[in-house]
Formats: sequence, structure tokens, C-alpha cells
Amino acid sequence: MAVAPEVDGVPETALWTLHHRVLEAKRPDAMFADPRAVDLVTRMDFPFAERFGEGFRTQTQLLALRVRCFDLAVSEFLGDHPAGTVVALGEGLETQFWRVDNGLVRWLTVDLPPSARLRERLLPRGDRQRLYVGSALDLGWMDEVDDSEAVLITAQGLLMYFRPEDVHRLLSACAERFPGGVLVLDTVAQWMGRAVRRASTRAAGYRPPEMHWCLDSADWQSLRQLHPNIAEVTEVRSPAGRGPLAWLPPNVHRIPLIRGRRSGVVRLRFGPEPVAPSLCAPTPSSPSPPARRKRGHHRPSRTRPPQPRRDSTSPGTPDHPQTNPRPHHSMVMVATPPPVPSQNKPLPAKTTLSQVRLEY
Repeated sequence: MAVAPEVDGVPETALWTLHHRVLEAKRPDAMFADPRAVDLVTRMDFPFAERFGEGFRTQTQLLALRVRCFDLAVSEFLGDHPAGTVVALGEGLETQFWRVDNGLVRWLTVDLPPSARLRERLLPRGDRQRLYVGSALDLGWMDEVDDSEAVLITAQGLLMYFRPEDVHRLLSACAERFPGGVLVLDTVAQWMGRAVRRASTRAAGYRPPEMHWCLDSADWQSLRQLHPNIAEVTEVRSPAGRGPLAWLPPNVHRIPLIRGRRSGVVRLRFGPEPVAPSLCAPTPSSPSPPARRKRGHHRPSRTRPPQPRRDSTSPGTPDHPQTNPRPHHSMVMVATPPPVPSQNKPLPAKTTLSQVRLEY
């Protein structure tokens, strides 16, 4: 008997992503094979095409490239830690386990009750798979993680639906609880979040949930401010796509106009040693991104320190040759006199480095 999913809101996005994964997997030139997902939709009583449409080719391919980024990150992790543990937050109906399984990995799925019930009916678990029913923000799932080996946490298509303060608290908790671990997540650029919000208000059918946490690629490094044990933040570069997307995804970071305003997949590496709570810096509720100049504004030019002007009677000129002229390549440091103090600016106590010029 076909299973009728009863989900809405954020859990319904699992059906949307499943639909697009199947559209990609059925292509003769698909970027990945996903027979488990193709079989899954045949056992569900749900009008995928009527609800989500047939999908735009570019949109489907971009989602497929995101899937490939996560698969590559997990496969790389398992290459270094074959018996490691993967924790999939908000996994929904993702079938990644069967795409990357190496026969040794241990897998923990964390999901809300409606999604967990649907997954239990459609995707029975194996001996190395476990399920935690609850929110990723609950943090109780951390007690279920087997950390005897290395730990990788994934959050695919999830964090953008949380409030920024909840995202920051979750990332900080992971960094403190799993030293030496890795967390892979995807971010949505600010402009894309606004575009989704506008499209959702005009949509007649499926309306995607509002995205609360958006982060431009220029601000990815600000995630290191969340916890002192977040040692490294790097991008998981996209593989090449098809057609017009064959070149763009792997090289978009080279385009000056958009490289700082991109969505993407990011990998956080945690330090090898746990940081004691007493030594942790306070976790900011909202890390301040690096300041960026507004378009059209130029960096002010630096003013050079005053230079003494040499006239025709200065020593070293033809009229006053030096007794022992210095070699051509010798370097002499000449301190210029400090500027005359104004009423509002006191005279510096001593000559500073900015008042020293080099002569060759």
C-alpha cells in the first residue's frame, strides 16, 4: 500500500528535495545514481509533479550539485575515518547513506516526529543506522553519538530555516562537544533569501518556508567567532555541472562581482582538544561580519610624511661634494622633523616610524 506523507512547513521541504533528486537521477547523464530515491517515490501516495512542478533544469541541477558537495565531503571523511560516525541533522527522506556507504560507517539520523515516522515506514534502518526523534536544536541527540571514532555532522538544507541565534548556539555546542570533529552545512546568500521570500508571497501552489539565517560567502569566516574550538572554515567546492553550468559552479569564486555574495557548502573543522567552559570566550549572539566598503567608495590614499627638499647648496650636490660619498646601494635612515603642532593635535613625544624615510 502506498504511503501518504502528512508533513508541511519545513518537513515538507524533504519531499521537494526528494522530487528534484529523482528528476536528476532519472537523467541519462545524471551526476549521481540514486535508485533508492527513485524507488521511494513509487511507494508514496503524493502528487509530486502537481505540488512542485516538473522543475526548472537549472534549479534541479543546482540542487544536484549541492547533493554532490555533501556526498564528496562525507566520502572524503570516510576515506580518512572508515569506521567514523556521521550525524545527519534534519535528514528527512535523504538517501545519502546508501550513496556513500562503505560497509563500516555508523549513521545517526536526527529528525522531527513527522519526518521520523515517515522515514521509518519508507526507509527501514540497518544495523549501523540509528534514529533520534527530536529537533536538531534539542542537543539531546549529542548523547546518542558514538564518538569512539571520528565524528562528521551534516546539516543539508536545514540551518537557513532556524533563527540566527539558534544556529549560533547549535554550532557552538557542536564545536565544544566534538573536538576533532567536522561539520558540513550549506548557507544561503542574503539576496537569495530575499528572492525566496518575494516568490513565496506570490506563489499559488507550494510556498517554501521563510529563510531566517542567510549568510554571504564573504562572511563565512565570521563563523570562527562563534567558539574558540572552531579552528577552520573552508568551502567545499562544487564539481562541474552540465551545459552552461559546466564551468560556472567550480569557478564562481573567481568572479569579483559575485564571489562574496554566493551561497555554498561550508566545512567547519573543530580543534583536537576540548575547550573548558571557563576558558571559552562568550559566544556572540550574532557575529559581526567583516566590514566591507560600499560600492563606489574608494580607500583614502595614505599621506606620506613630509620630505626635506634638497637644494643646490645641500651637501652631496656638485657645489658641495661629499668627502666620503656613500655607496650607491647603501641604505640610510633619515628622521624628518616632526610636524608643527596644531591647537587640536599635540606634538608627538618622539619620532615615530611613520616619520622615518629610507634613502638608497
